Amino acid sequence: MLEQNIVKLAKARLEALKILAQNHIEFLDVYVLYSEIKGLVDLRLMNPNHLSDDAVNELILVDNLASLTMRSVNPEAIKVRTEQGARLDEYMVMSERELADLIFKHGGRFNNPDAISVAMHRKIIDDVKNERACYERIEQREAASLKE
Repeated sequence: MLEQNIVKLAKARLEALKILAQNHIEFLDVYVLYSEIKGLVDLRLMNPNHLSDDAVNELILVDNLASLTMRSVNPEAIKVRTEQGARLDEYMVMSERELADLIFKHGGRFNNPDAISVAMHRKIIDDVKNERACYERIEQREAASLKE
C-alpha cells in the first residue's frame, strides 16, 4: 500500500512538472517540484527499501522522465554527468525506429528503463505493452515527414 502511494505521488508530481515546464513557469518553482520528485524516486536507493521490483521500475521511469523534462526546460541547469545521463543522451539522438526496435525487438522493454523513458518522453510510446501502436505512430510520422 505504501509503495503504491509513493509511485502514485511521484507520477502525479511528474505530471505537474510537465505542465509547469510547458507553461514556462519560473524556473525555481519548476526546480523545487523536480527536487520533490527526486526525493521520492531516490527512496528506491535506500537499503532496504522494501519496494517491489515493479515499484522500483516505475520510480526509475519517473526519475528519467523528470530529468528529461528538466533538460528540455533548461539544459544548462540540469546536466546529468553520469553513465545514465550518457545513455539518455544516446537514446535521445536515436531515430524513432531504432529506439522502438531496441525496446521491442531487442528486449529493451524488459530490461532498459532508460530507453523506455526516452521513448515516452519523445512520445514514441505510451505503453510499453503496445508494440503495434508504437510502430503505427512511427509510420504516420515518417509518412508525414515525406509529404513535407
